[in-house]
Amino acid sequence: MPARASAARTAPVRHKVQVRTRRPVSARTPDARRAAAARRAEARTSPSRATPARRSRTASNSAGVASLPGAAVRSAVAVRDISESSLIKRMTRGRAWVAVLTTMLAGIVALNVYSVSLNVKASAAATAIDRLERENSAFRGEIAERLSSDQVEAAAPSLGMIVLDPTDVRYLNTTPDDAEQAALNLGYTR
Repeated sequence: MPARASAARTAPVRHKVQVRTRRPVSARTPDARRAAAARRAEARTSPSRATPARRSRTASNSAGVASLPGAAVRSAVAVRDISESSLIKRMTRGRAWVAVLTTMLAGIVALNVYSVSLNVKASAAATAIDRLERENSAFRGEIAERLSSDQVEAAAPSLGMIVLDPTDVRYLNTTPDDAEQAALNLGYTR
């Protein structure tokens, strides 16, 4: 007897499938149409008996959820609840969904176009920066050439300057009276 009981428990369960034929819509009575509409509405709102009961997602992922911050968990739950809302389900089954997707795709295309235009502007700015740096480098070269010691020595005599030999340079010793004498020479009086 125990062997039979275990065999009965493991035997596959076979369900009878009942095939229903639908009458044409014109052959139905108004009451039958209302009853069919009520059954469809009830089927949409109540979970199907064929689908297994859902486990809580937070319970199945409890190890991963413990490491996430609370805000992230609340956000994930909110997004899940939005996707299961009746408004979203009705919207995705109707024509409004096409309008929503069209609007979203148009927004994505607009953002991409804006991003490309910003990249073009950044590229133009980088090109202008490179050009200006090359010009600055050329100007620095000209300035360095004009201020070279050979050029300065050549231009000095025309300005009344002379180039001294290093042995002709001598240094003066100063005293406190020299400052007063310099002030008097410049026209300052006490």
